Amino acid sequence: FRSGTVLPGQVAGDVVKAYRLSASQQYGGHAAAATLVDRGVAMLALFLIGAIAATPLAEVPTGLRIALWAGCAGLLCGGSLLTLSSVRDRLVALTQSSGSGRIARGLAFLQRLAHALHDALRRPRRIAFAFMLALVYHAICIAIHVLLGHALGLDLGAAVWCLVYASVSVLMLLPISVAGIGLREGGYVGLLALFGVNRETALALSFTFLGYALFGALLGSIAELAATRPRSPG
Repeated sequence: FRSGTVLPGQVAGDVVKAYRLSASQQYGGHAAAATLVDRGVAMLALFLIGAIAATPLAEVPTGLRIALWAGCAGLLCGGSLLTLSSVRDRLVALTQSSGSGRIARGLAFLQRLAHALHDALRRPRRIAFAFMLALVYHAICIAIHVLLGHALGLDLGAAVWCLVYASVSVLMLLPISVAGIGLREGGYVGLLALFGVNRETALALSFTFLGYALFGALLGSIAELAATRPRSPG
């Protein structure tokens, strides 16, 4: 599921992911709920990493600190509300329809989605385990930033790299750029400039990670094609 690499923002990739998952499910709402929870957990980890890293850094603008902590609070509040049966029932009531056609099918899908989200978020152990896995994944990505930064002559410290990685990753969720081109470069240039890194070095780092992303997408595409290739009889 590397489609988010070449689509307008990772959100568009999530839509494709939910669609592909729904093909193997009886009800599409469950696949969409799993995708939303997965994205929400990953975003919460990113916001938390960025917010904690930004706190001791004097170079970070106050507005960015507030935005990162607000993102954490918003995701926690939203997830907590969706665990309440009263909120679920209210969402279901808002999507009730006695008509037919595409609108009715769409509303029925939203009802299934509300139930599936409620059920998924009421499993705290699974959510906590997914959150820990997200932290491990992000830690690996940050370690890659540290190593590549060192190769480019950048010795900025772990907190700076945590902030840069988390902020750029959140920025790339916006569905306004294909493969994150432009957003990624602007994010690296703008954030690293706060710590005295010149534009050329920041762009070199950005293009390196774009290459990693495209290479990973290529490997994922090859694996998927190999898995879906029909086998010859015998």
